[in-house]
Amino acid sequence: MSHSAPPQDAVSVIAQEFLVDEPCSVAVDVPYAHVRMRPGPANDRVEVEISVSGCSSDRAEDILNRMQVGTQQMKDTVSVYGNGDQSDAVWWRWIRQLDVTVHVDLRLPPHVEADVHVPGGQIDIADLQGHVDLKVMGGTCLAENLEGTLDVRAESSDVTIDGFSGEQVIARVAVGSLTVDDVTVNTMTLRSVAAPLSITNVEGSTSVTANSTSVEIQTLEGPLTARSQGGDLSYTGTPTHETELTVVGSTLSLRLPSDHDADLTMIGDTVALDEAFSFEGDRTDHEITGLLNEGGPPLTLHTPGGTARCRPS
Repeated sequence: MSHSAPPQDAVSVIAQEFLVDEPCSVAVDVPYAHVRMRPGPANDRVEVEISVSGCSSDRAEDILNRMQVGTQQMKDTVSVYGNGDQSDAVWWRWIRQLDVTVHVDLRLPPHVEADVHVPGGQIDIADLQGHVDLKVMGGTCLAENLEGTLDVRAESSDVTIDGFSGEQVIARVAVGSLTVDDVTVNTMTLRSVAAPLSITNVEGSTSVTANSTSVEIQTLEGPLTARSQGGDLSYTGTPTHETELTVVGSTLSLRLPSDHDADLTMIGDTVALDEAFSFEGDRTDHEITGLLNEGGPPLTLHTPGGTARCRPS
């Protein structure tokens, strides 16, 4: 669980409430803020508290004034914004050198449409339903126990999706890390560049594309297409749907129960199937094609310029 709530010594500068309909629409765009979003006590109300930790009350007000942090409600959307001159290099140097933390704490109705953008900051959102769009650069992002649809775009960030159910997850991370656990979804699309990717306990149709990083997949139920270029990929589980794994120029490691049934195809510079498996088909140093045990869903491993190994779990 997250511990992102503002510390007790944080100076509260803005505290407001807004009456809203469901689903509640919220937009947050505050550079370098720590944003926390949780269900509130009422289905028709948004509570916003903006505070600053690490300084006096006078300095806290001065900082928020220079950042031009404020709130407003236009039609059905509650906005929290920081309108400092982001085109000014001096302003960016100032905000990067701040020795304080700006906290944006929102308590919301359970059904939301949220658009959150925090360059240089952190996002912590949990226990909500609806459509959530998160953009973070240079900070952490935790999405926990959400329902509905989720779209995450991150750069130089550690992203964790822990507990999700709904229609769709899209996550794109460049540099940092991406961890996905306990997800039940119709479709999930993950894109990673130089950000190690870990996927555990997922149910749903999944597509993975990774470049220059490692990929680890454990216990995934549903169709899977995964492609990694310039990084190792490991898979442990019992694939019950069509599964296609491709690794370019690196190593693909597959661990299955020795009695697992599949229609197996392995193609690569070097391919190896452990003798613990019952296999009927053709095998060479570069290609193995046939029935694993009694045969079953298609299981395809491609490793151009690399190595594929299938071993018992």
